[in-house]
This record gives sequence, C-alpha cells and structure tokens, in this order.
Amino acid sequence: HIRAIAMELPENEFLLFAISTQDLDRKVRSNQLRLLAFILIANFLASLIIIWNSKRNRVRNERERLQRMQEFLGDAAHELRTPLTVIRGYSELLALKKLPTVEDEKRAFERLGSEIARMDSLITDLLLLAELGETKTVTPSLFDLSEVLLNHVNDFKAISPAHPVTFICDEVIEYSGSQVHLQRLIQNALLNIDRHTPK
Repeated sequence: HIRAIAMELPENEFLLFAISTQDLDRKVRSNQLRLLAFILIANFLASLIIIWNSKRNRVRNERERLQRMQEFLGDAAHELRTPLTVIRGYSELLALKKLPTVEDEKRAFERLGSEIARMDSLITDLLLLAELGETKTVTPSLFDLSEVLLNHVNDFKAISPAHPVTFICDEVIEYSGSQVHLQRLIQNALLNIDRHTPK
C-alpha cells in the first residue's frame, strides 16, 4: 500500500519519496463523496428553482388569461349591445304603430331580420374568438358602401329621432373589405353619437 519514487544521489546513495496509497484512496473516496453530495444538492436546488419558475409562470399565465377573458367579455357586450339597440328601437316603433306607411313597416321587419342574423353571426364569431384566442383572418369582399351607410342612417333616424341627420352620399360606392366589420364600425359610431352627444 505504498507508492514510492527513488532518486539516485552521488556515491551510490538514494533519496526515497513514499506515500501510502491508502491515504490517496481515502482522499479519492472523500472527494467522490463530496462531489456526489454537491451534485445532489445542486440537483435539489435546481428542482426547487424549476418548480418555483413553473408555478410563477402558471400564475402569470392564469392572470393573463383572466385579463384576456375580461377584455373579451367587455368587447362581446359592446358588440352585442349595438344590434340589440336597433332591434329594440324598431320593435318599439312597430308596437306603438309609429311607422307611417306599410313600406316603412316592411323595411322595419327586414331590418329586424337582418339585425337578428347579424347578432347570430356576431355570437358565432365571438365564440370562435374565445376558442382561438385570436382574431380570425378576414376575407375581403366587394359591396356597395352607400347602401350600408343608408341602412344604418335610416336605422339611426328611426331609433333616435331627436338627433337631426343630414345624409349626403353617392348612389353607388363600390368598396372592397369586410362588410361585417364595417357595419359594426358604423353602428358603434352611431350608437356612441346617440348616447354621448346632446340632442
């Protein structure tokens, strides 16, 4: 159990260096145990950090999800309020017989039908948006913008007669875009005028 090195000196003498290999083995084993302990402690600390990070990310993601849901619900309520206002207005006009001609009543029923269909489409879009978590791709189409504007202005005149309206528009304006989104924009603008501007 000894490792030795001999160094020759003058006059046939030798200098001998020796060490017990048992001491070396003990040191190796001691170092191995220390290294193992260090690895175990490092792994334990790394696991704690990973768990803590994972929990923090989970909490942050949950908070962001709740915030997105609140924003979504706010947007949904705002979007649905617009066609509901139109439907309520025409329903009251029809119930109180305030539309002067049969043509006006027919147009009111047509607008009720189109607003109900729009609400159905809007609810479908909102549900899809909730599932996807993002806005779906819009495919543009060519339509007559003047007709869309005229319909919404006539709705506004019927629902909010206290607001005087002057409508000047070309007979035909061909427009390429999302008709559904543009209708929402116009109706939201008119609804905000009705709510937030003086008579």
